[in-house]
Amino acid sequence: MVFSFTEFYRLLTIDDNFCGLDMNAPLGVSEMVRGLPIFTEDGDRMTSVIAYVYKNHSLAFVGTKSGKMKKIRVDGPTNSALEYEIVQVVDTGPILRDMVFSMDHEHLYIMSEKQLTRVPVESCGQYKTCSTCLGSGDPHCGWCVLHNTCTRKERCERSSEPRRFASEMKQCVRLTVHPNNISVSQYNVLLVLETYNVPELSAGVNCTFEDLSEMDGLVVGNQIQCISPAAKEVPQIIMENGDHHIVQLQLKSKETGMTFASTSFVFYNCSVHNSCLSCVESPYRCHWCKYRHVCTHDPRSCSFQEGRVKLPEDCPQLLQADKILVPVEVIKPITLKAKNLPQPQSGQRGYECILTIQGNEQRVPALRFNSSSVQCQNTSYSYEGMEINSLPVELTVVWNGNFNIDNPAQNKVHLYKCGAMRDSCGLCLKADPDFECGWCEGQNQCTLKHHCPIQENQWLELSGTKGKCTNPRITDIIPVTGPREGGTKVTIRGENLGLEFRDIASHVKVAGVECKPLVEGYIPAEQIVCEMGEAKPSQHAGFVEICVAECKPEFMARSSQLYYFMTLTLSDLKPKRGPVSGGTQVTITGTNLNAGSNVVVTFGRQPCLFYRRSTKHIVCNTTASDDGFDKVKVSVRVDKAKIHQELQFEYMEDPTILRIEPEWSIISGNTPIAVWGTHLDLIQNPQIRAKHGGKEHVNICEVQNATEMTCQAPALPVDPNHQSELTERPEEFGFILDNVQSLLILNKTNFTYYPNPVFEAFNPSGILELKPGTPIILKGKNLIPPVTAGNAKLNYTVLIGEKPCVVTVSDVQLLCESPNLIGRHKVMECAGEPLFSLFCAIKQQMEKGPIDSITGEARYSLSEDKLIRQQIDYKTLVLSCVNPDNVNSPEIPVKILNCDTITQVKEKILDAIFKNVPCSHRPKAADMDLEWRQVSGARMILQDEDITTKIENDWKRLNTLAHYQVPDGSVVALVSKQVTAYNAVNNSTVSRTSASKYENMIRYTGSPDSLRSRTPMITPDLESGVKMWHLVKNHEHGDQKEGDRGSKMVSEIYLTRLLATKGTLQKFVDDLFETIFSTAHRGSALPLAIKYMFDFLDEQADKHNIHDPHVRHTWKSNCLPLRFWVNMIKNPQFVFDIHKNSITDACLSVVAQTFMDSCSTSEHRLGKDSPSNKLLYAKDIPSYKNWVERYYSDIGKMPAISDQDMNAYLAEQSRMHMNEFNTMSALSEIYSYVGKYSEEILGALDQDDQAGKQKLAYKLEQVITLMSIDS
Repeated sequence: MVFSFTEFYRLLTIDDNFCGLDMNAPLGVSEMVRGLPIFTEDGDRMTSVIAYVYKNHSLAFVGTKSGKMKKIRVDGPTNSALEYEIVQVVDTGPILRDMVFSMDHEHLYIMSEKQLTRVPVESCGQYKTCSTCLGSGDPHCGWCVLHNTCTRKERCERSSEPRRFASEMKQCVRLTVHPNNISVSQYNVLLVLETYNVPELSAGVNCTFEDLSEMDGLVVGNQIQCISPAAKEVPQIIMENGDHHIVQLQLKSKETGMTFASTSFVFYNCSVHNSCLSCVESPYRCHWCKYRHVCTHDPRSCSFQEGRVKLPEDCPQLLQADKILVPVEVIKPITLKAKNLPQPQSGQRGYECILTIQGNEQRVPALRFNSSSVQCQNTSYSYEGMEINSLPVELTVVWNGNFNIDNPAQNKVHLYKCGAMRDSCGLCLKADPDFECGWCEGQNQCTLKHHCPIQENQWLELSGTKGKCTNPRITDIIPVTGPREGGTKVTIRGENLGLEFRDIASHVKVAGVECKPLVEGYIPAEQIVCEMGEAKPSQHAGFVEICVAECKPEFMARSSQLYYFMTLTLSDLKPKRGPVSGGTQVTITGTNLNAGSNVVVTFGRQPCLFYRRSTKHIVCNTTASDDGFDKVKVSVRVDKAKIHQELQFEYMEDPTILRIEPEWSIISGNTPIAVWGTHLDLIQNPQIRAKHGGKEHVNICEVQNATEMTCQAPALPVDPNHQSELTERPEEFGFILDNVQSLLILNKTNFTYYPNPVFEAFNPSGILELKPGTPIILKGKNLIPPVTAGNAKLNYTVLIGEKPCVVTVSDVQLLCESPNLIGRHKVMECAGEPLFSLFCAIKQQMEKGPIDSITGEARYSLSEDKLIRQQIDYKTLVLSCVNPDNVNSPEIPVKILNCDTITQVKEKILDAIFKNVPCSHRPKAADMDLEWRQVSGARMILQDEDITTKIENDWKRLNTLAHYQVPDGSVVALVSKQVTAYNAVNNSTVSRTSASKYENMIRYTGSPDSLRSRTPMITPDLESGVKMWHLVKNHEHGDQKEGDRGSKMVSEIYLTRLLATKGTLQKFVDDLFETIFSTAHRGSALPLAIKYMFDFLDEQADKHNIHDPHVRHTWKSNCLPLRFWVNMIKNPQFVFDIHKNSITDACLSVVAQTFMDSCSTSEHRLGKDSPSNKLLYAKDIPSYKNWVERYYSDIGKMPAISDQDMNAYLAEQSRMHMNEFNTMSALSEIYSYVGKYSEEILGALDQDDQAGKQKLAYKLEQVITLMSIDS
């Protein structure tokens, strides 16, 4: 809160008696100072304040907890404060309390925990127009007119002279021009500009039409005369851009060389209009030449007087016509009313009608009767398909070949087919009477009358005396059961069910009982809805019978379905009690409860809102009770049947919440919360909620008993970019307990959200290499929430492989005591080549198209998540790269894309030059500069970011080759990193912290897998709040709102692109899978260990009587393909010295998922909502599954491996890899297992014959005894 102070003084006389005087007022004052709050901030807490007075304005500068500085202006004790500017001074953390002005009061020195920043008191230069400058509210700022800048008055030359410096909005320069528009065919026109608030222009003034032309202006009093551009300088206006072009007419001072005023000026082009109405309705001075069919600004260019049109009502045009109906395949003319139709002159062609039918143009000769009537001549028309019964067709009338007659009413011709979608008499006679369709009985067809041969056929039409359809038919009845008491609304669907309600108003019987038709449910010819009367006890079931109009055989129908009368019963309800506020979902059980059409359930006097029902259940939701806590009678009515059964429901007191613990969570939620209260067991699906910034998040709770429940804290909806920065209080926090409104917002809680924990990446490679047994230290921040009461901790689980480790946590690091890691498996030799080939193929295919350096998305991908959906324009270039090892040897050609960032280009060049060198032995792109050696001999260092980088609306775009306009065939070289390049950002203005962050940003923008592995790096720049982008602006990644990302292609389009990429990689995926799942085509024998392990699993299955083939298959899949191979496919960098970026990782993940699906025995049902990676390989997975089954079967048929052979094999493996394993660590791991299960193992060894011969139990006992003595 910022205070202004009003002080009231009553001075005390200081005399001999003053010393020792007892008084409770400050020295010299008898009343307390009173503070008047003038500015309050709730969200971003103030951390520091400093103030000074500038030209009678009190200005306060307030620092905040989020590192912002707020500038506040106070113009008097009673005025409220104006917050006129906010500046983000530091990136994270608060501004400290010590702020100080420079001696001249032009700068403020501001401190945060890590940096000292000098900030100007005013930033007038940011305002580019007079109105934004003077509307900013900053009292330092005014408009220096002839210099066209916003600045302090003392910095504006000759600012004391009249009208040279504007300090109020009304003093801004204004300009009007007459005329303010001219035709593009008018040149050198005199224009008069009226000026307001312009200083004297004795030095002269220029008039400029943007980049079209510039000339001297003549100053005459407060007017300036300019001449419009000459013929060759007038702008080109083409049809696609409308009929006019707006330019800025600018006045430029010859004294300062600056533009100081401008106004819009319009050039228009009448000739782009190709219709009379658009021409004369143009806001400009356009005329229509009727006989030349052109639009012009000069009516004198029309051939003769009567051909000139200026008003819309004088244009040649078709008038509004009634619906023009034309049956197909029938020859007839089309007559159209019009006005002002021109009579073609000598040499001009006559009239034609053009109908565009399903994309095909049909031209028909037409006759102009007079200026108000035209007729398309006798012709027949047709269209494809019987699924459209009426097709509106565009109609255009032209003369002289292509002179269109305007059709302002957009008259269309409606082509129709009587027989389309009218395959019964009733549907035929229901058609629009204007179609003149009728039912041809002999042909059983809906036709025009003259298409129905009269001699042997009878043609029925709606208006005729015999307009009644015979042979009604019932196709469906709903429901087919109902109570005897009646009231059930039965829906009868079929054909020829009358054309008017009176046709069926009586004579409807259902199972022998009168059923009264309802007018609101009747659909002529198609549907009858009737309400059942009461059935007699003797009536049990029957058909539906109807008569249409009269009960003659040809007008009667009977259903094939039976309708049954049912007796409905109730037996129980659950739960039997709920809160008085309602919201309890109650299930009532019984028999035949799905009979009838309408269910009404009441609990006492309150309705229970129907939810769903089946034969044995009715489910409804209770509403609030008006009668307080009470047991009430449950009543169920189905149609007119009241079901008699004594069931009761008890309304109980609403639950209360007495205490929650802890009263905090982290932004992402999901921390456990214990809740105490009363009557909690009445609630079926309790939820906990938090609302912030107008958005709500909820999470689940689980009731333990009437007084306790546990909940998972809801997440707080905040901007994903700030989840690791701020401590927040939600706007609302409470519980959703059925309909209990009083607990939606808990007023007595101070629930607080702390920042999410954040962990640093291991290093750019993402791999941490440790000696076995070494503890792992993960660095980060916010690892312990800063809860005031203390003792706050989060539950961390850290898995190394699949093993959890013992965790010790401080605020900035997590120590993980690891289980001993015993080396890394070597991939089996046979699959190394196809796996490496697949990796190379994916990398090569991805790099053929654009890859977004920041989001990791690519044009070519197997993963939908990593697919650029926008259209990116790009070209492939071939650069000639100087060989760094030998500058005299031939240059190396490297294929790259002009949309690649500079880091991406460097990485592609390194790939080409060092293609046979392991990744870890290559130079790093970050340590090299890219030098462009231009034809002129100039050399230029290209960088991802430098002073040429484009910034628009807080978005900074990484530089690409296209940005630097590097042409195809250019010569480039990789040189060691320079300290500062000529075009690098000037770091002298950037604080040390932000400079180092900036350098880091340049270093890693090009490798999306390093610090940013799978999520976009759109972190705002420290000083400016600027977000980085490359190809797509990924605005709000968490919610995937599209914002500026452009329109997404529909999924079918990019699924095609995924399929194309999949097709390119198919052979490589097949080769890898076939090699892995083959016992023959491997290039080396199947390792004995696999056969031995699979036989062991089969033995165990036999031993435990498990004969289900799915179980045996799953055991084998879990042991080998899913535990080992999936890891290798997804992480080839475990076995090859390569660099895997995020798009390659995403594609390998799709292949790994397909591999997992191939090993599964369950059937994957696919639908339109299935993930794209499942759809992508849906056709291949059955084949792969066959390979897996064949592989397991082939292994089963191989000769068994003896224990002796297996031991020899293991001994050989140990010898071959002697130096790659920590034997003591392995033995220690085995011994920890033995120690845990010593009794069971010793018992098993005692019973085993083979083990008995070798006295293994005795030997193991000796080992255990020895180890216990040592320990």
